[in-house]
Order: sequence, then C-alpha cells, then structure tokens
Amino acid sequence: MAVGSNVNPNYPIPGIDQSSKGFRDNFSTIKVEIENLQAKNIVLQGDATGNAIIDSGSGAVIINTTVSAANIAAGGPDRSIQFNSSGVLAGDAFLSWNPDETLVVGSQTPDTFYWLDSGRAKIHDSLLIEGDNQPAVLTIASTDPTYAGVIFGVYNNSGVGMANLNVVNADSVTVDTLNIQFNGTNAAQFNANGLAVGAVYQAAAGGPAGYLEVYADGQADIANFYTIYNNSDNGVRIQTAGANSTAGVVLQQTNADSAAGIRIGQTGNLTLHTGLNNGADLDDSSIVVLVDQSGRMGIGINQPQFRLDVDGGMQWNLPNSANAAPVATGIVGVAIDSWNINTYRSADYTVQVTDSVGLVEITKLVVMHENGNAHQYIYANLNDSGGGTGPSTLGTFTASVTGSTMQLIYSAIAANTIAKVNATYITI
Repeated sequence: MAVGSNVNPNYPIPGIDQSSKGFRDNFSTIKVEIENLQAKNIVLQGDATGNAIIDSGSGAVIINTTVSAANIAAGGPDRSIQFNSSGVLAGDAFLSWNPDETLVVGSQTPDTFYWLDSGRAKIHDSLLIEGDNQPAVLTIASTDPTYAGVIFGVYNNSGVGMANLNVVNADSVTVDTLNIQFNGTNAAQFNANGLAVGAVYQAAAGGPAGYLEVYADGQADIANFYTIYNNSDNGVRIQTAGANSTAGVVLQQTNADSAAGIRIGQTGNLTLHTGLNNGADLDDSSIVVLVDQSGRMGIGINQPQFRLDVDGGMQWNLPNSANAAPVATGIVGVAIDSWNINTYRSADYTVQVTDSVGLVEITKLVVMHENGNAHQYIYANLNDSGGGTGPSTLGTFTASVTGSTMQLIYSAIAANTIAKVNATYITI
C-alpha cells in the first residue's frame, strides 16, 4: 500500500480469532479511500518506477512517470503550446501561461512588459529570435493605423522616456551600423561615429564617419530648417565652449580641391576664409575679411582701426548723377570715404577716374572738417585737356557733413564710370 494510506494491510491475521468490528473498520477505510480516489486529479511527475502517492492534504494522487513523444501539445479553445522532437521543454516554469492571460518567459515574477493587443507578454532577461533567409527576422505590425507598432518607454512612469537599442556582433559589411529603411530604401544609418540621413547609399561603406552626415539626391536642397514661432529671431546655432577654440562652417568644392568658410574666432571676431584645399580647417592664416566686435571691418587686415580698414586700393563702378541713389540728404553720388566727425581726421586723396569711352582723369585733393563744416581743396588735376588745378571734368567732388558723419561724395557725369581711390589719413 502507498505511503499515506490509512488501510491496515496486515488485518486480519490468519489463524487468530478477531472481532467483526475490526473487519468493518478496515473495509470502511478502504471504501473511503476508493471514493476519494475517484475525485482526485492525476499529476504526472518524475519516472514510472516509484509508487503512487495519495496526498490527503491537497486531495491529489501523484504518480511518478516520464513522458516522451514526438509531439506534445497543450491547448484550449483559444490557444495552444506545442513542442516537437526538435524542441526542448525543461526546467521549472521557464514558460507558463498565467490565469490573467499573461505569457511569462524565464521567471514567474517578470519585470519587463511588452503589450500585445489586449493581452500582454512579459519577457525577463532575454529573448532570442533567429531567422532564416527571409528579408525580415521579426515583423511587428499594428492593425490600428493611429498607433505605432513599437513603443519604447518606462512602464511605471509615463512621463519618462528611456530606451537602449544596442547593435553588437555586426559583420564586416554593416560595421556596427544600424539601418532604418522606408519601403526597402535606407533613409538613416547609425554607428558609433554618429548619424547619416537622406540618400545614404552615397555614404562610404560602414556608415557615417562624422557626428552628422546629410546626403541629397535628385534635388538642390541638402537640408531645410523650419520654425513655427512668430515674431522671433531664428537661427541654426553652432557653438563651442572650449578654451582657444573656434566654430565655423566650411564650404568645400571637392572636385576643385577648394574650400572656404566663415567662423567665429577665439576672441569673438567674425572672419571669412578663402584659398583653402579639401579638408582644411579655418585657421588664422586663411583670414581674408575680419569684422571685430565693435563692427570695424578689415580687408586684408586682422586688426582694423576704422569702420573700414583696407590693405590696398578700392574701386567703384559709378553711375551718372541722374541714376545715382542719394547717399545723404541733398547729396547725389557715391560716398568714396566717410568717418565719424567725433574723430578729427584729415585725408589726402588721389582719385583716378575712367569713363565709359576711355577718358582718364587723375585728381588730387585734401579734405578736412571743423565745427561741423567740411572743407576740400583740389590741388592737382590731370585730364585729357592738359591738366590744371581743377575742377575735375569727368565728375564732381563734394565734401559734406550730415549728422555725425563726414563724407566725400563723387558724382560721375557719365554712367559706367570707374573710380579708383587711394588715401592717406592723419588722425588726431
């Protein structure tokens, strides 16, 4: 008799007179245990070599047995789990389906949740999915066009978004690159260096080499930036906080092996750079124009002393007086020089003028101002009539003060006149 039975297997004892009550009690015990056996659940456990166990506490009969078959299936009206001869079912609760319709893998108390339709699947630690030669190993699609198929987030805090997507063990072709495709075409690539977007098929093998790469194909615009804020000053900001560092934009024509750019320097000056080759940086040696923080501009001069400081001559194409836009009230022509009257300065000018038919005239004059009044004097003039001390014949000079600005205006008589100006300054 199995362990746990109340039946006396040694009663009655042969050759000994025994009471009828003992017979009745033992048979009553046998009857009760047979009736209990009819209502018991059968639990298969272990192998078939042990004895059956009657557990009066749980009301179950346990029979030790081993089950081995080509296919084992457990199913109900709405779901089923099947393992065939190629699979393995082992361990304690590695896979279970709870009464609340939750699929649990790896633990009875999972801590990771994946919502699937109206139910949910909980995956603890890891889930391995391997594919064959099909284009996609795993496809997740939502039947509701309003919602995404996959959402990354924190389960117990909807106000925090956290997600880690790790690419490991990549082959020599992808070189640790994560591709994002739209309708089978790569639209973005990520790797340890950064992000490439756009027509990324043009990128070098292995994905981006810089923090951000943008490729265009079939259109002139490489990138477009938009803002929706009204009454605002908008911009694309490139900043640096490093000591002795600069920030700029380099424009490169790779086929011509030529590069140029604009940058903010270490002291806050805005500089324009040209004459560089492919891959060059915007350093001080390539500065051609500099605007300092006070608004003074130097052309060929990296430390301008005036509003416009030029290393070399200047040249203007001048219209005739009828078509010239006024530079200051009551003055028609082009200002060939100007400065603030708060700074006393006198200037000696040499102006060479060539008109549209090739006539040439050279005029030398001095200009000054005091107490709000402008003064000028032409002391030499050479033209096709034999020269003299003035006035000039191809145009007129006017020195004037307008507001706080001193100006020397030149108005040409004929259109398409070219003036070249050289000046020597004395500032007190």
